[in-house]
Amino acid sequence: MTTPSKENHFEPRFQRLKAQSLMRMAGGMAHDFNNFLAAIQGNNELILAQCADDTPYLKSVHQIQSLSEASLGLTQRIQIFAGQTYLEPKRLVPEAFLQQQMAALQSLAKGQVRVSVTPIAPCPAIHVDEKLLTLSLANLVINATEALADLPGVINVSCGVISRTDESVPNIHNVDLHADQYVYFEVSDSGPGMADEVTFNAFDPFFTTKIRAEGMGLPVVLGVAWAHQGAVQLDSSPGKGTRLRLLLPACDTAAE
Repeated sequence: MTTPSKENHFEPRFQRLKAQSLMRMAGGMAHDFNNFLAAIQGNNELILAQCADDTPYLKSVHQIQSLSEASLGLTQRIQIFAGQTYLEPKRLVPEAFLQQQMAALQSLAKGQVRVSVTPIAPCPAIHVDEKLLTLSLANLVINATEALADLPGVINVSCGVISRTDESVPNIHNVDLHADQYVYFEVSDSGPGMADEVTFNAFDPFFTTKIRAEGMGLPVVLGVAWAHQGAVQLDSSPGKGTRLRLLLPACDTAAE
């Protein structure tokens, strides 16, 4: 078996095949884990129903309940990455949506980090699951906040339009693009940036360079993008910060 060269590692096709393989594996594991959790939660609820307030092990039963609920949340994030989530798409106006999210996104900043939300010129409408889009933007801002750590810095959030023929499109983690236009939601930071080795693994589930991070933020964003026939664009290098874009197909105005 031929080992891919470092150059091939960063080719969009190799990235695509890698992500698809990880999605299949993660989806299978999440499915089985969900079955295990259902059995654990069901039996734990039966035990809890028989516990009196002075039961010696009541605290342990509550801990099992709490941990199983947290584990269920994790499997749900894995399923989003794997494309195993039910979509409820609706028509959204990107700049209006982003304006509505401003306060929530700014509340995610920590320490000396400031979040600046700057919607630009009007964009075409998109057809997207609003909850998943909200989750994706939050993940991107949290990822940028963690990149800045305790340093002062600025996170810029914006939206815009990009054409499939734009010269910057090849720098994308995605299946083949088919729509003529894509609306992008961009989150950029003034942090330390990423080395090539980090950008290569950035969308792998549970990959993280932070001690307390889970490593599911960017994989969830990638899963949301693929579920909507979209893409994720990552541009980063050491000392130059990071820019991430979530691309979603613009609605066909002729069909509306």
